Amino acid sequence: MARRPQKKVRDPDATRRRILAAAKHEFAKHGLGGARIDAIASRAKSNKRMLYHYFGNKEDLFTRTLEDAYGQFRAAEAALELEKDDAITAMRRLMKFTFEYYLDNPEFITLVNSENLHKARHIKASPKMDAMNKAFVMRMKFLLQKGVEEGVFLPGLDAIQILISLAGLGFHYLNNRYTGAIVYGRDLMSPAAIKDRSDFNVQAIVEEHHPAIARGKRVRTFATGQRRFPTGDCFIEECAGISDDRITARRVIAAGLGRRRIKRVRPVKRVIQASPARIGGVEHEAVVQGWHN
Repeated sequence: MARRPQKKVRDPDATRRRILAAAKHEFAKHGLGGARIDAIASRAKSNKRMLYHYFGNKEDLFTRTLEDAYGQFRAAEAALELEKDDAITAMRRLMKFTFEYYLDNPEFITLVNSENLHKARHIKASPKMDAMNKAFVMRMKFLLQKGVEEGVFLPGLDAIQILISLAGLGFHYLNNRYTGAIVYGRDLMSPAAIKDRSDFNVQAIVEEHHPAIARGKRVRTFATGQRRFPTGDCFIEECAGISDDRITARRVIAAGLGRRRIKRVRPVKRVIQASPARIGGVEHEAVVQGWHN
């Protein structure tokens, strides 16, 4: 007696995943307008009937594809567990991860570009997007506050602005890699260029907002009497006088970066900040940061 052929067991979750993967490829390559449902179904080894059954229509499938793309990005970022690191290490790891994620997932960049052409109308009303992005912003707020408490980030930094800069430094570079190569006359995708850009991205974020590192190349330490302090950014406490353009220091708390040393008190040319602050968990009066004249 001949055996009856076994019926193929349906796996709805696997089918959805295949359709989403195929949709990501087609939408990234052709955009919403150019992508074809037939091509998506064929690539997913499914059919149009199943695609419409699971996702409704082409617009809905595009929305789900965007949600899935952002969700994978946010899940990979959460897996870094940056909360366990000190603030500087966490920020460096996040910068490096973000740039490498763009490199490894070029379809994400093209999907985002496509949605921007539609003025974000597909993700605007998405509850999933709202939830995952709130967690994304809260993580950055946590890191910035942790950095302030550790004395490594300036207080009052806007988490949204930091995130825009963090994303933009890598996104713009890769999104314009072909035209940029012509404009700047440089291969922007060579291994050396990629490494240089990755290092630059980290420096641009960390050094810009680290009170001890950020201005180390243009700020000098101030000392009283014969005492010496390392060159770098500095915190000046109990100033003899503070005005809009001049500071004379009585006592200095130096960041301790750099190797050059100076011997005498020098005024600074421009005041950057003059306000109470906490450094290393201790509150100081009239903490001032300034440029050396």
